[in-house]
Amino acid sequence: MDRLSTLDASFLYGEAPESPMHVAGLAIFGPPPDNTDIFAAFRDRLKSRLHLVPFFQRKLALTGP
Repeated sequence: MDRLSTLDASFLYGEAPESPMHVAGLAIFGPPPDNTDIFAAFRDRLKSRLHLVPFFQRKLALTGP
């Protein structure tokens, strides 16, 4: 198990429902074909490729004090 970096820990401990600390971006370069659920297609594409980046398979494990 790896420890969180100081930067990652600061984002985790600073996050609250009133002030989310996550960042994301999405760029759409053209309109989707008719009757296409572009968000479902994006989600499915991303999900199918997550295994290629093991970092994104890690889970946060809280330990005692």
